[in-house]
Amino acid sequence: MSYTTILLEKMEGIAKITLNKPEAFNAINSQMVDDLAKAVEDVKKDPNVKVLIITGAGKAFSAGGDVKAMPEMLNWSQVDLLEHLKRIHEVIYTLSDMDKITIAAINGVAAGAGLSLALACDMRIASENARLTTGFIRVGLHTDC
Repeated sequence: MSYTTILLEKMEGIAKITLNKPEAFNAINSQMVDDLAKAVEDVKKDPNVKVLIITGAGKAFSAGGDVKAMPEMLNWSQVDLLEHLKRIHEVIYTLSDMDKITIAAINGVAAGAGLSLALACDMRIASENARLTTGFIRVGLHTDC
């Protein structure tokens, strides 16, 4: 399966999901939510995969929700907005409940929903460049994920 905003690799029982929007510090938009949902479900169902590693391309793990894409969400119906939130929450829940070892390889900033993604994993391994923050108050949002 091909994805727009992530990379999924599988080799010798290990799956690796790389958030792949380095120019936006791997900010999570609706496309990435869809890609993550499909990839996480694929890994969950694959009996050959024993371990899932999630990381980010470039300097960040994930800056969290894509604040630049949020104004367009003002035009979404309540149903569409709730479906989007439900989908990202399902990704977080699936990661936390998966019967496989999940590891977040935090290579830089993990903020907001990006931090939630990392916290949903069984283990977190952080580089010396890692920075963790909820960050919601800094952009005027409530907590989520």
